[in-house]
Amino acid sequence: MTLPSVGDVRWPGGVGPSPPVPPSGYTVATAPVSWTAPASMTALVLFGLWLNLPAVAVRFHGVPRGLAYVFFLLLAVPCATHLVRRRQPVLLPRPLWWMLAYFGAMAISGASSERPDEALDRLVAHVAEGLVLYLLVVNAVRGRTALRQALWALLLAGVVMGTLSIGQRLTRSYDNELGGLAQVADSSVSAEGGESHPRLAGPIGEKNRYAQVMLVLLAVATCLALEPDAPRRWRLAAAASSVPIGAGMLLTYSRGALVAAAVVLLGLGWLTGARRRHLVAGALLATAVVAMTAPETFARLAELRGATQLAGSRAQLVDGAVLGRAVENMAAARIAIERPLIGIGPAQARYGITAYGNELRLKRLVGPRRAHNMYLEELAENGVLGFIPFLGLLVSSVRAIGLRRRAADPALAVLAGLAAYLVSAVFLHLSYQRYFFLVLGLAAVAARSRESLAPLEVCPDQPAISSEPAPHRARDGRP
Repeated sequence: MTLPSVGDVRWPGGVGPSPPVPPSGYTVATAPVSWTAPASMTALVLFGLWLNLPAVAVRFHGVPRGLAYVFFLLLAVPCATHLVRRRQPVLLPRPLWWMLAYFGAMAISGASSERPDEALDRLVAHVAEGLVLYLLVVNAVRGRTALRQALWALLLAGVVMGTLSIGQRLTRSYDNELGGLAQVADSSVSAEGGESHPRLAGPIGEKNRYAQVMLVLLAVATCLALEPDAPRRWRLAAAASSVPIGAGMLLTYSRGALVAAAVVLLGLGWLTGARRRHLVAGALLATAVVAMTAPETFARLAELRGATQLAGSRAQLVDGAVLGRAVENMAAARIAIERPLIGIGPAQARYGITAYGNELRLKRLVGPRRAHNMYLEELAENGVLGFIPFLGLLVSSVRAIGLRRRAADPALAVLAGLAAYLVSAVFLHLSYQRYFFLVLGLAAVAARSRESLAPLEVCPDQPAISSEPAPHRARDGRP
């Protein structure tokens, strides 16, 4: 097969014709000399955001909180390059309008709540870490090449986090948090022999949230490792990156993340057309990795069997954490039923959950508690008025990418990461929302990259890629 030719690309030695490139754009995406300044800076900022460097700098190194917001505003620099220098249009994807409607519903619900000041804080956070970050990501990451670079930047952040967690476990140096990049949660699990292992929380500082962001990367790495058109060395690199990422997720001992991982990886197997023997081999390999990395996980998963006793009179036999989450979710569902239209108000569900949950007399809740389910909590806080645009935001983001695609398309990796977040959200409320809206922004980029953007970035003054074959010319230059 003859590959399409591309325009001249600036190399260190000058301007010259570029070599043939696979349709996936891997050669240009991975050659350091082809990284334009906007794409490089965008990847660097996304690397820092996923590594949670701004929050770590504020909490552990005394950096003013305002500078944490300035960090992701650095994405405005590559945006300005695209908009001013290259005169490209401002991108306003369709899910943005659902996001604005969701913000409006939150404002109405917050104005009617008992604590409007706390609702206002939630609205400000939604604008800063949601709306603004979403627009910056969409307008900074342009094209399939830049999208692939962004995904690899996130995977690199995951490799760093997972490697630090592995080192922390092997050396038992749980008292050394490495400047905030390897934090330890205040809970632990017991292993055979009475040994106790702390649950690791990475740079996030919260064990279950750390597991969630690593699960997203695990799904992305799996997709990139399955790309048939990608060079073998990059598929191997993606597969290798899944080892520290998966180990970091396991060392959190998050049962919800493990259940979500099983669902997502099985879904990926179906979506990519994997054979049954490959799925069985993958399951056996995953089981072996769990047994070698964190064997205590099997005991944690066995505790989920007691959840079947919730409906009877033997609720006291259920694991305490499982029972607590069930009570919190039932309380959130009751709030949604009693206040169906506008809900109890943004950031207000944690107060109502404690009150309603204690009325169930299954487990006493102390202090404000949040629902461990993003969908139930959104319905309880913002009612149907807010849940409909929130659901529209999710559905439109998934539909914009689509399910029928070639496995070589990096958009499939974004879709897998988004699916991993949404499945794990069944067990977690919406917190650290910058990760959620960052993934949604990449989903909008993936949708646009398959519609109208060129798969490769060339110099602005050079011709774009043409899918038409070059006309045959004789030796004298005549057609």
